[in-house]
Amino acid sequence: MMIWDSADELRVAVPEQFAGAAVESLRSMWETALLENNARRFAIDISHLGECDPAGFTLLHKMHVHGVHIVAATPLSLAFLREISGPLKLGLAILRKSPQPDRLPVLLNDIQPEL
Repeated sequence: MMIWDSADELRVAVPEQFAGAAVESLRSMWETALLENNARRFAIDISHLGECDPAGFTLLHKMHVHGVHIVAATPLSLAFLREISGPLKLGLAILRKSPQPDRLPVLLNDIQPEL
């Protein structure tokens, strides 16, 4: 993870594969920032995010609900932002590894089972 720490903002860029230890590391940074009790903004950059495990998705959703600023600069990250900023769903929004170039990313929540 890349971290930018300034007087007015702590910004963390999550890796392409956001799972396991990376999720726990971000959770720890966020909890520490909450305990600092200052007016500094906490921001998460998901522009390079490609895949996210259930714990990562839940953490990003909770952070969004709690008011963390989330930065998304690519079509894929914007689609993911739409998922984490909506109501928490039972089905997880895990992005496919290789979306087709001529289509927007497909989220698993959008795939309908064949009958």
